[in-house]
Amino acid sequence: MNQDRIKQMAEQAAATHGHTIKATPEIMETLTAFAALVAEDCASFVEPDPEHRMRPHEYLGEREGVDLLDGVAEGIRARYGIDETKAAQ
Repeated sequence: MNQDRIKQMAEQAAATHGHTIKATPEIMETLTAFAALVAEDCASFVEPDPEHRMRPHEYLGEREGVDLLDGVAEGIRARYGIDETKAAQ
């Protein structure tokens, strides 16, 4: 994920509570890892589970619905630079 964007969002969140963030390399490393975890959690949340994949005809949207959700999960990962092979670990 873009470090400038992470820093901007961290500063915005801190300002909400009247705080500031000192963006040391260690803090940025931690914030980057945290942002990747949050983005992957969001992608996993919308991704169809194995049951949806095996029986898409039983769910709203059928095969197209599964494909749509796969696309949304892929889009989240792409936007935040998450490698799916790393996310699966």
